[in-house]
Amino acid sequence: MLLNRNTAFRAAAHVVTWIPFICGTAILIHGGWRPVSDDAGIAVRAWDALSTYGPLVGQPSRLAPGVYDPGPLEYWLLTLPVHLDPPRGLLCGGALWCIVACSLTVEAAWAVAGKLGAAVASATILAALLWIPALVMEPCWNPWFGLMFFLAAFSAGWAVMAGHLWWWPAAMVTHSRSGAPDICAHRRCSGPGGVHRRLG
Repeated sequence: MLLNRNTAFRAAAHVVTWIPFICGTAILIHGGWRPVSDDAGIAVRAWDALSTYGPLVGQPSRLAPGVYDPGPLEYWLLTLPVHLDPPRGLLCGGALWCIVACSLTVEAAWAVAGKLGAAVASATILAALLWIPALVMEPCWNPWFGLMFFLAAFSAGWAVMAGHLWWWPAAMVTHSRSGAPDICAHRRCSGPGGVHRRLG
């Protein structure tokens, strides 16, 4: 019975973070969402990721002409959804990867502190979504996409510091994703990255 309760609590901690993205995506699709502005640029580059001239840098930066954010990882992650459904694949793929980031955040926290950790992780994610509703309504935009992976990187870094070294690959991948969307994000993300490097 205790195992069943723990499993149910663990599953609920995941599902409660998925619901906003699922509902937000359904609402946008019902409203005829199409990629425009920055989203359109991301969709085009995600489509090009499977071509011989795939992107090697991230989104164009506002800092100066000809300056780009580091890393095309978001394009690689979104390329299959964009090819499967060009009009809506970017939105659905962005929401799906944000859901993956949510689950990584919850699981890493569970590994460290069980129910309390999962509850804190879920509450943190929901607080972020309440603070920035655009995270749900535009999950494919590179700053919001990266923010969800920043939460996962922070949680995975916590798990690594607690001695759960099998979380190291997840910590490094999520940190790489969280730092790629915006040059300014590197200062924000230097905390988890610094932790990973010190532990190395």
